[in-house]
Amino acid sequence: MKKGITFSALVVMLAIMLTLVTTAVISGVGAINNTTKMRFATELSYVQEVVNSYIDVDYEINFDKTYNINLSNASQDVKLQFVNENMVNSQVTLFEIDQNLEVLKNSDLTYGKKKIGDSQSEKDLDTFLYSATTGRVYYAKGLELNGKLYYTMTDELAEKIDYDYIYENDTNSSNIIFTKTTDEWTNSSISCQIKVPKIYNNINVSVSTDNKAVDYQNEGTAYYVYQIDVRQNCSIQVVYETSRNEIVKRNFDITNVDTIDPVLQVSNINSIFNSQTGTMNRNVQILEHYDNESGIKYLKYEKTEVPMDNIKAYFLNNGILLDSDSITIPDDVENVTIYIEDNAGNYVSIIK
Repeated sequence: MKKGITFSALVVMLAIMLTLVTTAVISGVGAINNTTKMRFATELSYVQEVVNSYIDVDYEINFDKTYNINLSNASQDVKLQFVNENMVNSQVTLFEIDQNLEVLKNSDLTYGKKKIGDSQSEKDLDTFLYSATTGRVYYAKGLELNGKLYYTMTDELAEKIDYDYIYENDTNSSNIIFTKTTDEWTNSSISCQIKVPKIYNNINVSVSTDNKAVDYQNEGTAYYVYQIDVRQNCSIQVVYETSRNEIVKRNFDITNVDTIDPVLQVSNINSIFNSQTGTMNRNVQILEHYDNESGIKYLKYEKTEVPMDNIKAYFLNNGILLDSDSITIPDDVENVTIYIEDNAGNYVSIIK
């Protein structure tokens, strides 16, 4: 990865596409709800922390191309957001933040992501900008919230963010990358990977079970990586401290491990006289069958004794699905195998 923050050209007006300096006229976007407002403020804060962390460790910053914000027709509220910037002829010069920075490229930011299918002008505006004068981060497109335009972190936006609430309740938040081997039910271990950006301090990862294995590794310059193998349902909590000294908590729940066998109880083979046919009928009654974890996948039987060493594979594609609580056994059948399997792959079989 290239050392430092690099910036790419942002072309807004066709008439000046070949020039180094591009100009954007401030304009609003549609109103968004309060949840989106909180996410916008959170992402601004995150990108600001990323930029600050690169500056703090003395990375070289390359100002490749400039982006001019035209404030001549902006409202007073908007102008106040740029009040500490170096303004020349109602214009402020900013720089586009390189989206290929690893901690941004691998995140799921809603804003500042140039999307496939967008027009070039839309892509140009959907970017974060950096001020060399104040070090602040701005969003080129701007957001209109309740009739007011926001381009950077204002005091009002900052006050709206309850960091603990946002991060504890929003598992899609963009700062931490969480993956696991499967979302399907399983009776085996689940391997989870948690990648925490190195812009955070005092990181602590805890797991609410002793039935686990945790491995830590230092990956490149962007992330601390935690590899966690769990063998039962649990909660993984990540606690860290931001550069603004907020203590943030993120919870990730594992709820798809089931290592408990389903329940199956059956009667002995009973012989009942059939008065209509004048013959004896043999049957087995299903007394009880259930699974309180992953649920029953299927309940089957076969009119023979199925070998135990191959029983799961056999009933995968064979056997008779039970649609009642009684199995009728012909006189010429010596044994019957009853089989139940849950959605995690646990099973029980009984031979009568």
